Amino acid sequence: MQLVQDLAQLRPADEEAAGQLGELLARIGEAGAAARFAEQAGMGLLYWQRRYADMIDLGEELRFDQPDDEDLLFMLAFAYSALGDDAEAIGLLELAGMPGTVLSESRRASEMFADLTLISALQAVGRNDEALELARFSLQISQRLMATEGHSGWAPAWKAACVKAVLGDDAAALLMLESLPTL
Repeated sequence: MQLVQDLAQLRPADEEAAGQLGELLARIGEAGAAARFAEQAGMGLLYWQRRYADMIDLGEELRFDQPDDEDLLFMLAFAYSALGDDAEAIGLLELAGMPGTVLSESRRASEMFADLTLISALQAVGRNDEALELARFSLQISQRLMATEGHSGWAPAWKAACVKAVLGDDAAALLMLESLPTL
């Protein structure tokens, strides 16, 4: 990984750049190379490494300085949900304004994926009617985005497939996932 060494040497004292490089390496599946940047691990790197307990530790620490950062709350909620604390995930997502932000038909990617966390968490705590209502609305938004973004809009299509699975239409969800373009 000569590229990693070259990039690390360009700004050796820049912890943010190192963390971003670690996240990039984790995203492309280079876990060993990404591990070199563990000291600078940010929420993104921890997410890609599936280190959810560490995400919670870091996220709760970051909340002191960034209490209104929606993206931080979204990632933190995902980590809590991934570890089975769905009530905490719901609380964080509600603190971030959900489901109101989803109902405003936002196109922000972080909100698109945070509503999947909310749907899942609502189901996990037995609030099925709310989860299904949000899932149906989310599917409508995804379908509109797919119609406007064309074939390159993989994120809305992926999200729509996930929502179809939540709604019990597994066959349609699998068909949608199989038809997604490879990245």
